[in-house]
Amino acid sequence: MFLVLNKNFWLLWINRIFNRLAYQLVFFTLLVWVYQLTGSNSAVSLFMVMYIIASVSFSLIAGVAVDFYDRRLLIVGSNIIWGLLVLLFIPAQNNFAFILAITLLTQALDEFFNPSQGSSLPALVEDKKLLSANSLVQIAIFAASATGYFLSGILMKYLGYPAPFVLGAALVISGGLLATGLPSLRHQEKTPSLREFFQKVKSHLLEQLDFLIHERNVTSTVVLLSVVSAMATGASAVLPGFAQEVWRIDARDLSFVAILPLALGVVGATLLLMRGWGGIKVWQAVLGLGATTLVAAAGGQLDWWEISFLSFVLGIFVSFATIPVLTSLQRITPSHILGRTIGSGTLLYSFFTGIFVLTFGVVADLWGEVVPMILVGLVALLAGFWVKAKVAIK
Repeated sequence: MFLVLNKNFWLLWINRIFNRLAYQLVFFTLLVWVYQLTGSNSAVSLFMVMYIIASVSFSLIAGVAVDFYDRRLLIVGSNIIWGLLVLLFIPAQNNFAFILAITLLTQALDEFFNPSQGSSLPALVEDKKLLSANSLVQIAIFAASATGYFLSGILMKYLGYPAPFVLGAALVISGGLLATGLPSLRHQEKTPSLREFFQKVKSHLLEQLDFLIHERNVTSTVVLLSVVSAMATGASAVLPGFAQEVWRIDARDLSFVAILPLALGVVGATLLLMRGWGGIKVWQAVLGLGATTLVAAAGGQLDWWEISFLSFVLGIFVSFATIPVLTSLQRITPSHILGRTIGSGTLLYSFFTGIFVLTFGVVADLWGEVVPMILVGLVALLAGFWVKAKVAIK
């Protein structure tokens, strides 16, 4: 499996680790801080709406940009500028409106990174090694996410509010500088000027829409990936309140009680996928996500080891529900339109996330945090049956 780890893959892989570690470090710090600052699930939802607004506004434009400009430069530029903007969260500590504004800006930049990275991998790795490459990237993402969540709680608790943002900025800027070692990842021979680019945006988005209308399996795959990711984000909007009000644990302790076991489950399942074990189909994994979430929601106050076990099981299902889907999407989508396709998926993800986050925040404040978690489980169960009937994984 380490045959995929050529120099360029390593550079992209390390960049991904630094980027996601910084992103999750900042995100989880703000998620907990906004709840503690306001005491409101609705405020947390509003905070997450900023991600949605940025995604809806920039995801499709970013997808088109990835298909026209050098993906390496987009990765480097978005990383460095994002790292500098993150430092602005420090003076915004007690200003909720300022936190929302900076969140909007940083997420807009992140929209350019994700399609750049996702569409670059097939250019750096042979098709037969793509599943292993995606598996290694997925391990990096969840290991970095778990580390980010874990460090967030510790840094905020023992070193104070500014510490996670300083570390996050240093990491993502370092990752951007490392990415300068990648080869040029320009798909088009001629790079358009900004004026030419914006003139072409409309026609290429129409081309993308036509492609999705006629390529039903690509569309189904994009929708599946978007729904599963959006459910996880929607659940995270009420997770701090759920932890404190239902599980009766400090939200900062989620780092090691829930997130670390989740990441271990992801890593274990990903290693099985890399070895070619397909014992759990995608539709079965999505059903498993729903069933496990329902158990966690209906269980009431649980012991820490019960929470950790359920999180570990969730991690296993997450891997089997996402990695094969992403690999299939990269295989069935032509390279010249892959950036736009990933951008379309980001837009759908934002759409579903907006529905889940806004609904769950309000529902949690009105009827308690258990209700939205039950909704997440039920949506996942329905999605599992839909996947079985509609989505062909290549």
